[in-house]
Amino acid sequence: MEIYVDRNGVQVKAIKFFSGESEGYVYQVNHGDTHHDLKFQTGRVSDSGVNGLTNEALLAIVIHRTNSLNDKFPCKENACAITKMQEALMWFE
Repeated sequence: MEIYVDRNGVQVKAIKFFSGESEGYVYQVNHGDTHHDLKFQTGRVSDSGVNGLTNEALLAIVIHRTNSLNDKFPCKENACAITKMQEALMWFE
């Protein structure tokens, strides 16, 4: 199922999967011949062990990347986005 396409043609699809008693999604990010898969944690870590990316880890990555870009190209929009992502990370934690 396609869940997002940006103005540059980068497409994100959510592919549902089942593994044992857990279910989740693998997210495919595609642009031309470039393809990346993101697999998130399924099930509790206490039950399943660490088996994928967490929302918190992904937010930390995006916050770091946006901070780095904002150092080079500072703007109000970046600063607002960083603040909101930091707030989201706080609520997830």
